[in-house]
Amino acid sequence: MTQPPPVDPFGHPVAPPPPPYPAPTAWAQPQVHRVPRRLGGPATAAIVAAGALTLLGVLEAGFAWSAQAEYLEAAREGRPGFTVLTTYDLLAVAWLPALVACFVTTGLWLHRARTNVEALHPHLSHARSAGWAWGGWVVPFVSLWFPYQVVRDVSRDPASGRSSPLIGWWWAAWLVFVVSDAFAASLVGYGAPDPTTLQALGAAETWSAATAVVGFTLWVLVVRDVTARHRRLLEGRI
Repeated sequence: MTQPPPVDPFGHPVAPPPPPYPAPTAWAQPQVHRVPRRLGGPATAAIVAAGALTLLGVLEAGFAWSAQAEYLEAAREGRPGFTVLTTYDLLAVAWLPALVACFVTTGLWLHRARTNVEALHPHLSHARSAGWAWGGWVVPFVSLWFPYQVVRDVSRDPASGRSSPLIGWWWAAWLVFVVSDAFAASLVGYGAPDPTTLQALGAAETWSAATAVVGFTLWVLVVRDVTARHRRLLEGRI
């Protein structure tokens, strides 16, 4: 029988062997608890920005008639379109910053509305992910229907799952405005003005402005309805 080695009372103590390391475990995904926030401020900003864009379209339509006359005169004289500078052309320069302002304010409002729905009613399904509250407006092709789906989903009643029919009318007006505005802008070129197409400039811009006013009116109703619904959600009334 093997005897254990003698213990040296004057030697260094020997530490016991460390316990085996436990098997690594997978990290649990932390739960993200979103805090619902009110939509009043972003809603007001979105309405103001859309109103400024609509006003710009109305002013542009008003000055389009005089610009049409100047472009037709340039066509008769054989001058290229870039030699004509009117108030109508200067207003067109303001479209880009106005569109950026609309994109930012609408994206803030819509994304906050989406996160509110996810926090208060996580069981509700959505046609698109939250990122499309921003990307849906700028990605080609899908911008024709993704924003409509996001707005529709954040406006649904939690009990019935139905959304306001105003959203469909608003989106139809928006699409008509986009097509009308693109058509009106295509009538003016940098080369030799075409008298045949320029004859329609004033009427095309007027129609575009009319659709913008209709779309803006419906947009105000949609934003106010969704904002009021979310206010009631935060107050626990629905």
